[in-house]
Amino acid sequence: MKSLIALVLMFAGGFTTAGEPIANLDSFEKELKACLARDIKKVKCIATILAPRTVPNDQTFQAGAPQLDDLLQKWLADDLVFAVHDLDGRQWAAIIDKRRYLIEDTTGSLMVFTVTYRNMLGKWYVANCNLSSKPESLEKMMGED
Repeated sequence: MKSLIALVLMFAGGFTTAGEPIANLDSFEKELKACLARDIKKVKCIATILAPRTVPNDQTFQAGAPQLDDLLQKWLADDLVFAVHDLDGRQWAAIIDKRRYLIEDTTGSLMVFTVTYRNMLGKWYVANCNLSSKPESLEKMMGED
């Protein structure tokens, strides 16, 4: 059985670098999903796509992004991503947008992938992301106890 992975990187208060805003969330999402589905073995999608777009001055996410990519690679091992399935999305007051996906590998194993975006001063940024293959995360996602 695949090793279980759960890691959350939240936006934090260290202020020394600035993130580049996301022009369009839907286009950005397509780019991220395409990377995960076909380039994951060649490109560190979280470090190259998500990390540069983090909330301004958030070094925590940028520093942890390579670890998330490594964990995703370890979860996949010799397998590939079969599909990235949309689960749901939710927006709060047009300032927080949370989107969840299921990453399915070629053995049928699943991982929950969550990306939360934050609108700051009218511009969208990546606030955090979470990867988990723990059964509890999958059950929670499905609304089971």
